[in-house]
Parts: sequence; C-alpha cells; structure tokens
Amino acid sequence: MHDPSAARSHGTLTARLLQGSFATRLALTSPRFFRRIGKPLDGDDGDANLRRVTDEANARIDAAGRLSSGDRAFKSPYFMRLRRGLPVSTLADDIHGHYHLRAFDIPPLLTFLSLETGLEIECCKTLTIDCLQNPDPAPSR
Repeated sequence: MHDPSAARSHGTLTARLLQGSFATRLALTSPRFFRRIGKPLDGDDGDANLRRVTDEANARIDAAGRLSSGDRAFKSPYFMRLRRGLPVSTLADDIHGHYHLRAFDIPPLLTFLSLETGLEIECCKTLTIDCLQNPDPAPSR
C-alpha cells in the first residue's frame, strides 16, 4: 500500500526517510551511479594512449556485453594504468560500471526509485521487468 509520508514532497525528503544514518546515506548517494554512466575513468582524461585502449575495452563490451580479465582489450589498459601509478584493483568494476549495475548500486537504486515513485522499498524490490516496460497504447479500432 502506498504511504504518502514516504513520498518526496516538492523536492524535499520527509523526516521519516531520514531517520537513520543508513537511510540518510542512501538518500544522499542514490543518484551517483547515474552520474557514473559515460564518465571517463579517473586518469584517462589527459593521456590519449590510455584513453584509446580504454575506448577499445569499451568497444569490446559494446560488442560482446562483457570483458574478461584475460582479454587483450582488458590487459592493455590494466598494464598502462599500472605503469602510470593509477589504480588498477577496481578496473574491471570501473569499466563494467558504465554498462551494468553492480551489487553496491542496488540499495541506492531502490532508494532512488522509492523516492521518485513514492513506493515503499519492499514494493520496489518485487518489481519485475514487465512492470518497468512502457505499456502498449490501446489498440485502434
């Protein structure tokens, strides 16, 4: 059942949603993964060669849907970043994060969905892909 006290009111969060530090953190960080989409990896901006091999890795994900750690398209940016002293421990997550939701994206996504729709988080967790598709228009006669 929809609880109006859980909904967002003209862009402000209700006190009920911000009662605990966990809820506060989720409410404040929920849209971060949207800003991540399409953003270049840290350190790729000023290096044309690194940007090129990262673009090749992204092209491989575009074509195949994933990129394995044994693939040359993954190893090239990995070792280039390693030689430049850039972080490599989360490279696979960072590259795939532009294309797929990661496990730690789910709680902020559910919080964001709840805030935007007014649905309780428990209801958001039970949504299926059928619920997320646009309805077909009424058939014309």
